[in-house]
Amino acid sequence: MVANISYTIECDLDRTGDYSSPIADLTRFVKGTIQFNYGIQQTYEGVAAPARMTFTVTNVGSEFDRDRLGSELIANGGFDNWTADIPDQWSVSDISAAIANISQCGADETISPFGSHSGSGACGFYSISTNGSVPSLTQTGLFIPGKTYRISIPVTARKQSTPLLDSTVCLRALTNGSVQIGLISTPQDYVFYHYFSAGQTQLQIVPPAFVSDVHVVEMTIDNVSVKEVPLYRQIEKSMLVRLRETYLGVTTTIWEGKITALDFPGIGVSAEPTMSITCEDAMLQLLDKEYAPPLETNVTADVVLQNMFDTGIIPYPYPKVYWMLGTPGSSELGLTTYLFSNTISDGTSLETGVHVFEFVGDAADRGQGISAQGYIRDLIAAEVGRFFWDVRTSKFILHNRQHDTLNDVSQVTATFVQSDLDAVSYLYGKDINNQITVNFTERMVGAVGSVIWSATNVPFTLKYGTPRVIAARYFDATTPENKIAAMDFVQIVNGVDVVANTASDGSGTDMSLRVTMTADFGATSAKVYLDNATGQDVYITSLQLRGTPLTQKTNKFESLDAQSKRANDEYPKTIELVLMDDADTVEQYVGYQIARFKDPFARLGAITFTSLRNAATLDAAVNRVIGDRITVQLNNGHGADYFIVGENRTINVGGDHPAQITWILEPAQRKLFWVLGVTGQSELGTTTILSF
Repeated sequence: MVANISYTIECDLDRTGDYSSPIADLTRFVKGTIQFNYGIQQTYEGVAAPARMTFTVTNVGSEFDRDRLGSELIANGGFDNWTADIPDQWSVSDISAAIANISQCGADETISPFGSHSGSGACGFYSISTNGSVPSLTQTGLFIPGKTYRISIPVTARKQSTPLLDSTVCLRALTNGSVQIGLISTPQDYVFYHYFSAGQTQLQIVPPAFVSDVHVVEMTIDNVSVKEVPLYRQIEKSMLVRLRETYLGVTTTIWEGKITALDFPGIGVSAEPTMSITCEDAMLQLLDKEYAPPLETNVTADVVLQNMFDTGIIPYPYPKVYWMLGTPGSSELGLTTYLFSNTISDGTSLETGVHVFEFVGDAADRGQGISAQGYIRDLIAAEVGRFFWDVRTSKFILHNRQHDTLNDVSQVTATFVQSDLDAVSYLYGKDINNQITVNFTERMVGAVGSVIWSATNVPFTLKYGTPRVIAARYFDATTPENKIAAMDFVQIVNGVDVVANTASDGSGTDMSLRVTMTADFGATSAKVYLDNATGQDVYITSLQLRGTPLTQKTNKFESLDAQSKRANDEYPKTIELVLMDDADTVEQYVGYQIARFKDPFARLGAITFTSLRNAATLDAAVNRVIGDRITVQLNNGHGADYFIVGENRTINVGGDHPAQITWILEPAQRKLFWVLGVTGQSELGTTTILSF
């Protein structure tokens, strides 16, 4: 009997990334199995599809209901009744007429010590905090610690920013002592909602205290409401979920991703109430994200990828912690948000690419942007590497084309015999290719300082004081319908690149020097910015951009292994390598691929085993990861080494139930490159393949 593995599944209910909510653990509600996958799901694919985890929770106790709300718990939440300038049922503190105050007013008014307030039925906050003294509004005995609630606080009026007022004014709601559950910073007519697990019995609404700077609050609230909700009503799409295993006292995260679907299949008289949760990893965000790549020269795949993530293309785990213009709760720099710190960029693990791209970024983009994941697929296809999101470490991983080659027989991490396995996918001759065609993109570099774009709608009017933005897609000056890329852009010269005149035919006064023209240059297009400071409307009679053009030419390379065709018939394959730019490299690539796939042989596509079968399978379930090299030996005489490229797993969180694990495998035989002096890897053309 081998030691048991226990599992815990948690939801990041507070969106903090640390699963700190006291009710984050969903394990006791899980019904049936948890299923997940990650990594490459089809042998020889270079880029993993979004990984997915699914599980179902029981809703017999209505813990996960979406629509049920309890009765109103707040007394005088509408602030209709006041006694001696204090709202009934509420207590106030730190009140000083000149520094901090709470007063009755109308819903559309704000209060200050210098203004009159004729309205009623709402509550106004005022404070100038220079020493941490702020007014607070409190009701006690509302909550039962551990239960969950929904609070709503409508903001009905707020004084806009003036030289005295700080534009980051806000209130905060406290239900856990000093721990704030939410910040309210918004224009008028906004309702702040928050779901929380109570840590104490009282609710406190208070402006944040600023000691070092003058901080002014003038905000009015009305119709505050608090109602009890089901325990897990706050579960929402895009929250992080993680699955962890514990073995011999060591706990490890084995899957993490975001919720993408919440379904209630178990609703009805004869059905047990349940909720199904689907989660997917960060690769899904790349799939949906449009990306306009810059032109880069003489770079490897890891540099291109790192530069992409450095742009903050997918803020992870949550965008709310970064500054977002005009978004309440995410636009108060230094208070609710912080300058961008890219956790994806900081958390990548990218091996240095082998292939050097002379040009990259120009062939993929056609001026409209492309899928970020599509761009990555083109990049990895040229590198012949492996790219995936590691759900265990929350990192994007790049294995370069030599990763498996250098992971030689001395690094076998596990050996399986047939009695260890529940099932195998045994294949023969499935992936033979003896004729390969590669479509690639060659570049022709044009003359330095060429015109790469010119406006075709000139002359046009540029109004005084009205800036204009123009999207400029580069084209061949001799054949305008041919789109091109460009580099080494020439600094804009007034009177040459932009010509302005008071007359549309250019016969008036030249105003070129008083028109401002700037451009944001990309690989295939630019944004042109024009501003007229002449004091009158003018005509733009000529407008252009200059640089070094890059003309693209689609080319083709074909190769056939005649001996394989004679023995096995013809098995053709066409590969699109839009980012490959060198004919000599393409020829090496094709030779390498034919050497790998021209001869049929037996291989395993996948193996399935049970974690608790024996000590070997238990160790494999706990310690083996994508990229590891293993040996598999079957009773039919098949024995070979494989690389783990993907995993599917089904687990049951309770009792002594084992996990069932399927590994997607890639045969090491396809990666037997020539290594000097190593027996079994130095007989070129016999036991090994010439790499490129």
